[in-house]
Amino acid sequence: AIPFARSKADRVVLWGTSFSGGHVISIAAEDHDVGAVVAQAPFVDPISTARLIGPSTIVRLMLAAGADACAGLLGLPPLEVAVHGPPGATACLATRDSDTGFRGIVSDSTWRNRCPARSALAFARYRPLWKARDVRCPALVVLAEEDTLIAPAVVERTARKMPRGELLRIDAGHFDVYHGRLRDDLLDAQVEFLDRHLGTPAVPVRRAA
Repeated sequence: AIPFARSKADRVVLWGTSFSGGHVISIAAEDHDVGAVVAQAPFVDPISTARLIGPSTIVRLMLAAGADACAGLLGLPPLEVAVHGPPGATACLATRDSDTGFRGIVSDSTWRNRCPARSALAFARYRPLWKARDVRCPALVVLAEEDTLIAPAVVERTARKMPRGELLRIDAGHFDVYHGRLRDDLLDAQVEFLDRHLGTPAVPVRRAA
């Protein structure tokens, strides 16, 4: 996707939120021609997230992931688990606001709340925090103070590791960034950040209520 974007524009900015917020950090650490990064409530560390989800859920997920990996080796259909669920559920996201928060995003979608259990194995190995110090471009990291999925202290640590990192704190939860006035205010702040560092015209983003 990035080479294609570069064929159409002089500069490329990476924007990501939640899990993809971690992706843009990892990519920018390897691709030093990226113009800037915006990482919104980014997933950066599986260890701290596992602690927030809880040990019993993590154990069940890992057992299901192991069984699914074995099924894959035998050519059997994937063993699926829920992506989101209430606390205590065997789901990849199972904190107190994961179920309602995720439903608020996909309520009008035909998307199924299922994924191969082996996805949890990739999740456990993925740690963008380790790559943050190699991000050379300007980077804006949005930290949600009430985040129940991603430990705020680890998000702050990630931003501090970036030589040109900036931290924007918001008094909100992980899923609040996708709705209402907060969403619009965050978009304005992100456009202003890009204008300041890349010299693009900053146009406030507003949507009708």
